[in-house]
Amino acid sequence: MLGRVLMRLKQLGPAVLGLVLLLVATTTTQASGTGNNIMDGINLSVLRTEKPTPYAYYGNQPHPYTEYTMSEAYAKAFILAHTANGAQIVANMKHRVFASIPSDSPGLTYTIQDTTNPSWGGYVEDTSYTSNNAWGSQSDFYVQSICNGCADVAAWVGVGGWINNGYASFIQTGDGFTLNQGWYECAPNAPQYKFTSKAGDLIFSFVDWDPNTSEWYITVSDQSSGAYWSGEVNCSADKESAEQIVEVQHGPMLSNLSAVPFSSAWWYDQYNSS
Repeated sequence: MLGRVLMRLKQLGPAVLGLVLLLVATTTTQASGTGNNIMDGINLSVLRTEKPTPYAYYGNQPHPYTEYTMSEAYAKAFILAHTANGAQIVANMKHRVFASIPSDSPGLTYTIQDTTNPSWGGYVEDTSYTSNNAWGSQSDFYVQSICNGCADVAAWVGVGGWINNGYASFIQTGDGFTLNQGWYECAPNAPQYKFTSKAGDLIFSFVDWDPNTSEWYITVSDQSSGAYWSGEVNCSADKESAEQIVEVQHGPMLSNLSAVPFSSAWWYDQYNSS
């Protein structure tokens, strides 16, 4: 199946001058398997709490949503059951964080851009013309060093938004190289920042539809420091695309940004096939 997926994969233009993004598929096996048995016996109704999340107005489109906190057991079991490299990821999820932290750039949002935009690039899987839905996206990448006063740069994975060129709700999670913060975003709402990172850290970003709750599961994990945030949100996404993106905003273009490889990069359909 991976061969068929890669044939449909759309490679976008470079995100900045000279920027090259690399998609590294480390295996061709599916990520479903028997791992779903790990979820048996975990009662979500007693293991998670909900927290109303403040939302912002962008383009006069308010989009309130709720952030749910599940148990650590559920958070890790979901990764083991739904990702290809879950055991390695979970082993480095050591210090869980819960609350959001302030942002140094409170007006910043990350979004879907046209492929001709020189500040946005990476990979998009378009499923709109197939019988499959995009349910999940994951990748590892290293935080790059960005000069002080330069543009805001981030790498992220997400689901939805591509077909409508960003004029619809979509969900994404990643890390800001300039702000050095791990975050998730229910666009068009403002990002929720969860922990600090530093240049050289390995970040795991993962978003996936949870059929047990009919909500979006998110984990963003600094695999180097051990800090991570896991939760679920009831924001909407169109399930017609999956993305792995580097985006530049609010500053001068960067000609010296190193290539940003997306390793262990997968997207998942409704059958949890990759």
